Amino acid sequence: MPDGFDTQSRAEKGTPAGDASGSFLAGIVAEPGPVDAATASVFRSNAEQVKSLAKQGKFAVNEAGGEHAKRAAQVYLDGYRHMGRGLGDLRVGPALGTGPYAEQVKQHVIKMVDGDEQSLIPAAEDMKAGFEALIEGIDIAMSNYRETESEHHQALRKINPGT
Repeated sequence: MPDGFDTQSRAEKGTPAGDASGSFLAGIVAEPGPVDAATASVFRSNAEQVKSLAKQGKFAVNEAGGEHAKRAAQVYLDGYRHMGRGLGDLRVGPALGTGPYAEQVKQHVIKMVDGDEQSLIPAAEDMKAGFEALIEGIDIAMSNYRETESEHHQALRKINPGT
């Protein structure tokens, strides 16, 4: 399991339930604060693991908790969408002029923001993919919860038809 993924429930840690969905989101991000490429990669991996667990039926979340977590994840995706043009501009590089030195500086800037997987743009894209996977996983987990609740309700009706 990747570093940063919280494998213990709040109950196992002896902490109060509080805002479970907020704790859930905080638990899959390696560390709070600025996001570097390594943190983004860990986050994406953790989010994909959450989605996988939900697909396997090993993760369920109720409607309220799921919607709360999805809204929190959507904040990043909305911000990413607003950054889209700026990221595209960074990929092209700054307009510094036409001289050889200006071109050299421009290429340096482009390499800094999109030169390899450790750069700004790939890290932002990893975070985006992670939040998209997380939202998909939460949707599946909410469906899992609804199915489980329905099954439990049907089982109770068999025991006590008046319920």
